[in-house]
Amino acid sequence: MLAQEVQAVLQRQGWSPTRRVSIRDWIAQLGGVGCTVLPKAESILQNFGGLEIVPVKTPMDAYSPEIIRFDPVTDVLSEVERIEFWQQRLATTFTPLGVLYPSEGILLLAENGQICFEWGNIIVDCGDSFEDALESTLVFARRKPIARMVDSEGRLVPV
Repeated sequence: MLAQEVQAVLQRQGWSPTRRVSIRDWIAQLGGVGCTVLPKAESILQNFGGLEIVPVKTPMDAYSPEIIRFDPVTDVLSEVERIEFWQQRLATTFTPLGVLYPSEGILLLAENGQICFEWGNIIVDCGDSFEDALESTLVFARRKPIARMVDSEGRLVPV
């Protein structure tokens, strides 16, 4: 369950707890390029799919994207090899949820429930769950997400 203040921000931008959209086309397109759609991702996309969320900006922000677009296909399908790279590197399955702008980082759900975004050779941990990510790093930037990259020897290191 999301905190009331997060729900209020999301509701002003078109979200509601009972919102449901069809994701059939997205699932077909993602499957067509070899992406696994995790059950939790289906639930998130049914509720958030198609929304563009503008995060709350405060002088105390540790980090914050300009826009979160919940569309796992547009600006993502042409970048599937980036997702595959991180799946292999971290030995996990990711489902794309959308894109963070202006960085064009791909917002991802990991099979353990963690939310990350991928940005070239950097993977950024945004929260241990979707709700945690919305409350702590995405809608409200209360803490800086943890960024890691692959060094020249193929090791994962902090940025």
